[in-house]
Amino acid sequence: SATMRRAVILGLGTNGGVDAAAVEKTITALGPDRMVVILTLHGRFSRIATDNAALRAIAARHPNVAIADWHAALVGTSGNLQSDGIHSSIRGAHLYSKVIRQAFADLSLRLTGKPVTLKPVPGP
Repeated sequence: SATMRRAVILGLGTNGGVDAAAVEKTITALGPDRMVVILTLHGRFSRIATDNAALRAIAARHPNVAIADWHAALVGTSGNLQSDGIHSSIRGAHLYSKVIRQAFADLSLRLTGKPVTLKPVPGP
C-alpha cells in the first residue's frame, strides 16, 4: 500500500453483496493516514438497504472514512442509469463524480476543520 495515493475510493458489493469483514480488512490495510470514500450501492437487489447500512456502520467506525451516497443521489432522478438500473449513463457518470467529490470535501472539512470550495465541473 506504499504506492497507493492518499485519497482512495471504494466502490464494491453491487453484484455480490457487502462482505463487511473484507471491507474492514481493506480499510485497515489502507491505514489511518489515507482519506477513504466508500460509495453506497444502488441496484434492484433486496439487500441494498442492508448492505448500505453495513457500509455506513463501517465508515462511522473510522474517522478517515466517509460515505459517498450514490444511492441517495439517484432518488427522484432519471437518465442517470443505463437500462440495467445499475451502471451509470454518461450523465450519471457526472453525477457519480460529483457525489465522490463532495464526500472528499466533507471528509476534508471533518479532518482539518477547513471548508473546501468545489469549483463547478463541466457536464450534463
